[in-house]
Amino acid sequence: MAASIQVKRGTTAKVAAYTPLSGELVLDTTTNKLYAGDGSTAGGNQIAASKKGVTDGGNATSGEVGEYLSNTGTASNATAGSVANYATLTLTPGDWDVSGCAQFNPTGASNNATQFNVSISLSSGMGGGFPYMTQLRSSFNANGGQMINTPVRRVSVSVSTIVYLVAGASFPDGTMPVQGFIQARRAR
Repeated sequence: MAASIQVKRGTTAKVAAYTPLSGELVLDTTTNKLYAGDGSTAGGNQIAASKKGVTDGGNATSGEVGEYLSNTGTASNATAGSVANYATLTLTPGDWDVSGCAQFNPTGASNNATQFNVSISLSSGMGGGFPYMTQLRSSFNANGGQMINTPVRRVSVSVSTIVYLVAGASFPDGTMPVQGFIQARRAR
């Protein structure tokens, strides 16, 4: 007969209230997640192999694989030939896949835009550059809105970090209202 090992276990509340010794394992019987003690952290530290994300169609909780964040910025007028932030997110430590889109709405009788660009950037007010930027050059009719997506950008951070959806346009006159949307999913 094979030998078996049994670890301390309890409900989520009981595990959270217990501080396991260094190297001691604790099983949360509510979530079936395994934690390892360091002797000072209440509840212990979740073991990576027990982090599998959600499988029930629900939302992953903060800090878990699959966590989703998003933000829609407030529409504001672009300045011709320059870039600006149109949406931001604060990412907590981890590995994230970040993407977004910008909607451009040129106004004015002859406001034929010649270029649009949108990117995910780690620097405020600075375009992400290749390969993190989508740029279109053509002649776009006035009063004809354009919606442009960014490529997905992997962002790995060890401290909370702000990421920016940065966009810009080249146009001769009138105004160019721009609205941005940014989203991130925790990959691990």
